[in-house]
Amino acid sequence: MKKIVNPSNTIMSVCIIVLSYIIWSAIWGPGMGREVMIASAMVLSVAPTASIWLRFENSSSGTRMISLLAILVALNVCARQVMHGFGPTPIFFFTIITGHVLGPVPGFMHGSMTMLVSNFFVGGQGPWTPIQMAALGTVGWVSGHISCKNKWMLYPWGLLSGLLFGMITDISTWLFFTPAQTPGTYLAVAARGMPFNMAYGAGTVAFLTVMGSAMSNALKRFSKRLTVRIIRAYNPQRHTVNDGPAK
Repeated sequence: MKKIVNPSNTIMSVCIIVLSYIIWSAIWGPGMGREVMIASAMVLSVAPTASIWLRFENSSSGTRMISLLAILVALNVCARQVMHGFGPTPIFFFTIITGHVLGPVPGFMHGSMTMLVSNFFVGGQGPWTPIQMAALGTVGWVSGHISCKNKWMLYPWGLLSGLLFGMITDISTWLFFTPAQTPGTYLAVAARGMPFNMAYGAGTVAFLTVMGSAMSNALKRFSKRLTVRIIRAYNPQRHTVNDGPAK
């Protein structure tokens, strides 16, 4: 059987490779212009987000799943508002649990929509919004690929998710708010953001330890109730064995 390649996975892989090259070129390589780096960062953040949004749009997700995601996004938006400025925040926790239980695509939708909506209230909208959407969406996407048999992997991933999100948003800060893109300025931005990134990761591990099992079980129950199975009635006449024409 011929294996069908998922275009979303291909686009995200290509974006990660190109983004890695841009970071290497800006820090250790021959370098490229600031405008080129900003344009590349915008394209690389918008492309996977748009791809997965279209995939969700064309999926079989019904209004029940959309309603559940909307509630979870609203919960995460409120959590970001309440905990903004404290360091540890539950937004990674809710995104990880959503992706782990509902799957990679709903997890990405949850993370990206959380940043899009919450930026109307915290931080404001700007060219950094698509990068933040792709960053938190990636957290939910990766969480959806963690097997239920390996729940313990959520804890190290919770710690790494804060560092990953902080690293990506540090790049946006470095591009948009730093006069010169040099290794020294990048290291300065990364060093300034490292305490917050560590707080994100440590807070996520704490939330997973305290509320992870309860939240996961609640979402599993909701997802089962949202699943509709159509069972056709058995018709014995349709299953009659035909032995051929009568003699």
